Amino acid sequence: MKIQFPEPSVFEDKVLACWIGKNCGGTLGGPLEKAYSQEEPFDIDFYPVIQEGGIPNDDLEIQLVWLKALEDLGFNLKAADMAAYWLDHVGYNPDEYGFMKTNLRLGLRPPVSGFYNNYFKHSMGCPIRTEIWACIAPGNPRLAAAYSLEDSICDHAGGESICGSLFNVTVESAAFVLQDRDILIDIGLSYIPEKSVTARCIRAALKAHKDGEDWLGARKRILEIGWNHNAQYSPPNIAFQVLGWLYGSEFGESLCRAVNCGYDTDCTGATLGSILGIVGGTKAISDKWTSPLGDGISTSDSSGGVKHFYTGPNPVPLTITELTTRVLVLQRKLEALLGKPSGELADLYADAAILARANASPTAVPFELPPRSGLSLDCQDSPRIEAEATKEILIEATHTSPEPVPFSISLLPKEGWSFSPSILNGVFSAETKWSGKVVVKAPSRKLLENSNEILFHVKPQGRPGWGALPLVLIGSPVYSKSEIFQPKEKSTESHPWIDQAFIDEELVTDVLGRDVRGKDWGFVQADGNDVRSGLGGFESGVVYLRGFLKSETERRVWIHNCTNVPTKVWVNGSFAYGNANHRSFRPWCFGYNKDDVQGEIQLNKGWNKVLLKYAREPGRDFQAHVMYSNHMTEKNDKFAGITDLLWTRFPWDE
Repeated sequence: MKIQFPEPSVFEDKVLACWIGKNCGGTLGGPLEKAYSQEEPFDIDFYPVIQEGGIPNDDLEIQLVWLKALEDLGFNLKAADMAAYWLDHVGYNPDEYGFMKTNLRLGLRPPVSGFYNNYFKHSMGCPIRTEIWACIAPGNPRLAAAYSLEDSICDHAGGESICGSLFNVTVESAAFVLQDRDILIDIGLSYIPEKSVTARCIRAALKAHKDGEDWLGARKRILEIGWNHNAQYSPPNIAFQVLGWLYGSEFGESLCRAVNCGYDTDCTGATLGSILGIVGGTKAISDKWTSPLGDGISTSDSSGGVKHFYTGPNPVPLTITELTTRVLVLQRKLEALLGKPSGELADLYADAAILARANASPTAVPFELPPRSGLSLDCQDSPRIEAEATKEILIEATHTSPEPVPFSISLLPKEGWSFSPSILNGVFSAETKWSGKVVVKAPSRKLLENSNEILFHVKPQGRPGWGALPLVLIGSPVYSKSEIFQPKEKSTESHPWIDQAFIDEELVTDVLGRDVRGKDWGFVQADGNDVRSGLGGFESGVVYLRGFLKSETERRVWIHNCTNVPTKVWVNGSFAYGNANHRSFRPWCFGYNKDDVQGEIQLNKGWNKVLLKYAREPGRDFQAHVMYSNHMTEKNDKFAGITDLLWTRFPWDE
């Protein structure tokens, strides 16, 4: 079946309507967004807050960064390029954005930056920024999906969010040449695993609609599969977009249906607004929705959400009309470079190549070796490594040139580290893919750093070399752990336990930083921020953890002890913060969440001791993440994760 591509004027109108719809939906849902899910739906039928230019929204702002990157660097845009633009232009640090940027500062590259230590890799951060890729690759969902994957793996690798991005971007790209809602949804579903939670939630919405359920019944079916206490959890939100599309008779009703489902309301509204704009053009969006917002684009440049937007080459557009014009220029250039899509309906669906890319290992770091070779270094389950532990690194080489090229890979010496083997030999060949393995052994705690760069020197025979390729392994944070204390009094409420001292909680240390407490303290390691991983056997009672941080300067930082049980924190022997209540768990670096135990602390130059205390009732869930961020008064990158506090050793190791 051949697809009819729209005339240029119709196509331009669709691009314009895409961005108008994005602004409308984001403005509608923005004031209703919450951190945690809620049982009851909303009941709105128009903007809760009206502001000229709409409400600043990361859904649109980050896509302006990608517009700038495309104009600056061209169409061979890769995840590594986007990672640099994240650090240069995005000041947001909540959730996956903050975890990813902290990982980048530690030296991790995409996709590992989006996978490691990322509690929010199943959240909505990447499915909300797909329109730029659909608009430069209209009618070519496979190409749009390839760009979206490079974008998404920066901060969401290995999660359900990738499914959300692939569904959104392919529906949007195909919507430029098709208007049939059911076929468009089917195209989007072809790009994601059938058993994914995202696909199951979408199919629940479709089945409810087919069965004659009302939209509230459809919402209930979606949440039976995809409920999560995190309102930004991707699968139900993607399905809410579909619900709004199925149950709305026109643009405004569809947006309100999606937003009234709750959860990540600005994101569902904004993406559905884009889809409906592409499908129906500007005529599908009434003046009721567009007139209050005007043509301007509101950004958070002045408050630090984004930065360097209006300086240097290619400043971001100020209006939706300008954004549309610049996107059209890019689309025409890309079409001139690659040619028009085939126009066959079958080519709108996923093929084996794009599915293979979507299912690639989230821990394999790719390196381009120009002109036509590549190498990937895969740390497998995690880049985390413990002192004196081993980790197997998988290596794969690809080659598209006709001439085979013999090569060697040598691991450059690093104090305290050992490699087996230290040299590998192989052949770059288009006929067969070469693969090899290296076992890396970490040094003692004395030499293990937060970020440990291992250099793989790749030398082709008879050709110019590429130098050394870096792979970063992250040293595990270390703690000493007390015995687990079981209070004598029985209680279903643990707050009396948190106020009971089972040790001398303000005890000072000796000259080596060691606590004088006897022999009952063990040694445990955290999995990134997650300190619970070192507390096996803690089913109930009270436990203490001692962590040590080495700072190069005297400084004030923020501590974030994010947990769902009663807790207390001491720094250098002085009580800092506590909370005797149970609460929802959300490990984020934000200063206004009063329920978390967080706030500024004073660190000395040299070693500092942090004492953590947790009280857990029998049968109650327990989560605990500990993070450190910068001073909240900094305009740009407020609450950015700190990476230069040494956490991998004890003072006496030195």
